[in-house]
Amino acid sequence: MCHQLTIIKTQLLLQLPFNDVIKLIMFIKFIIMLGLISAHAQINISPVLLSLKPQDKLTKIELTNSSNHQRHFQVTIHQWNQTEEKESLVEVQDWVISPAIFTIEPGKTQLVRFAPQVKTSQNQEQSFRVFFDEIPDRSSTAKGQVTMKLRISVPLFIESDQKSQLPLNVRFEKNSLCVFNPNNHHVELAYLSQGSTKIPLPGYVLSQKSRKFPLKPMDINQKWQLTFGYLDGTTSIDVLP
Repeated sequence: MCHQLTIIKTQLLLQLPFNDVIKLIMFIKFIIMLGLISAHAQINISPVLLSLKPQDKLTKIELTNSSNHQRHFQVTIHQWNQTEEKESLVEVQDWVISPAIFTIEPGKTQLVRFAPQVKTSQNQEQSFRVFFDEIPDRSSTAKGQVTMKLRISVPLFIESDQKSQLPLNVRFEKNSLCVFNPNNHHVELAYLSQGSTKIPLPGYVLSQKSRKFPLKPMDINQKWQLTFGYLDGTTSIDVLP
């Protein structure tokens, strides 16, 4: 029966156009990989964004291991910068991370604390990213088995004393949306919209930085609306042709 099923599947593939066969194979690989990633991850993290006020001494985050085996992690903090078309990350050492390396038992939660050790600018928000890099347990990995390492990234901000409320500078440029944030704090983009059409635009624009977001071909000769997270709420502005 199994051989008959294999022959039927093979005949079906041979009847498909070559491009459709390639797409089908890639789709199957994607589904398998998605399953592997889902099974491999099983780490819950809270909160998903860290923020300190200038007077705060530390902040903290929790990781919960929902898998059935130990998970080992190393933690680093990187200074986060942006140019129009790319982001840069440089590891910094002026934070106390406690603990910086740890093991989470199955079903357990690990609390991690972060404390800045340098005097921070109170006029402009500082931006970082925290990375949790999984350390593979080589003792439990079978010979020849492929090990997938998990990496979790969480934004970390040190706020300014007072937050400015300046409008974003937004414009279309060919197949891109250019956004300049003149404020002393970050904004988090959500989507572009026109009527019932919504185009997701997930991403941050850091304080006094510009970002260029690629777009699929669309009619930029019409008015669109950009929705984004601003201060403690959500707002929208018009993007004119």
